[in-house]
Amino acid sequence: MKMTLNCTVQGNPFPVYSWSTSHLQEMDWIQSVFTSSILPPGTYSCTSAKYLGMESKQFTIQHISDKTPDSVSISSENHTSSLVERRQHRLVCEVQNVAPIQNLMVKWYKGIEVVNITLYSGESKTPVNVSSTFLITPNRTDDGTQYKCVAELHLGPEGRQPPPAVESEPFRVTVHYAPSLISSSSEVMEVRKGEKVTLNCTAQGNPPPVYSWNTSHLQKMDWNKSVFTFS
Repeated sequence: MKMTLNCTVQGNPFPVYSWSTSHLQEMDWIQSVFTSSILPPGTYSCTSAKYLGMESKQFTIQHISDKTPDSVSISSENHTSSLVERRQHRLVCEVQNVAPIQNLMVKWYKGIEVVNITLYSGESKTPVNVSSTFLITPNRTDDGTQYKCVAELHLGPEGRQPPPAVESEPFRVTVHYAPSLISSSSEVMEVRKGEKVTLNCTAQGNPPPVYSWNTSHLQKMDWNKSVFTFS
């Protein structure tokens, strides 16, 4: 990456510039602007002198190496993929050994749709472990939905393009929800003697519901299916 150190000052007559660094006593450069694609880390000092006085400016160069994560993983806070309908659940994305953190962006996907983005403040010169959380309140239509998180390093226009990215394995959620009858909860049926009658008590639920039957003249019927047929 090309770096530019600008030490320009105004003066009349024009000032004379000199540069030095913490690892070299003096640099062979007499211009006000110093540009290089290879600058060792350290302190760079510029002095602009004129017969009426002098000005100085100091630059500190720190090398920050970028490192893509060793791994990215996603889980729920209670370490299970079975969630309960209409309850809030926290998903956690763990990003291992990444730098620099200030260039990290974690994207959350529900299917192919981006549903959340996490950015990080602060600075890190060495790789660190970070996490991102995402709150969801699933309903029964979310049963079987897959979530994933993707860690991207956005290193600016001179960095790698497209931004290097590491994504988690898909996290498939199972949503548990209470049984819901497909038909009305109460029906009046008129039948003739000898006709076949079908009573349908089918309900949708996860896990699948367990059925039991009873009548006004029998306390309990020996039938555990959702549909009861007799004549």
